[in-house]
Amino acid sequence: MADRRPAAIATGKLLFRNNCAICHKASGVGGIHFGKVASANLQSPHLEMVYHNKDSLIARAIIDAEDQHDRPLNHVMPAWRGRLTGMQVQDIIAYLRTLHA
Repeated sequence: MADRRPAAIATGKLLFRNNCAICHKASGVGGIHFGKVASANLQSPHLEMVYHNKDSLIARAIIDAEDQHDRPLNHVMPAWRGRLTGMQVQDIIAYLRTLHA
């Protein structure tokens, strides 16, 4: 489970803004269009249900760009493996959890 301490959340927010906000907007609402595909709204409570509130599934979406069924996410979602550490991913998840708390 992602660290929920203020320091982890602050680090996650910075990482999100530097790496993810270009597609998901600083607020996480997404909606940036890439042809017929739009970036996900990371504030959506539905997204939590899709990933069964499991940090491991959210981490897989970030690291490997795979959904909860091990299928590739939309081609515009990059896999961050090798570009973000496991701890950085957990910090991002901690921040994401604050977007709809």
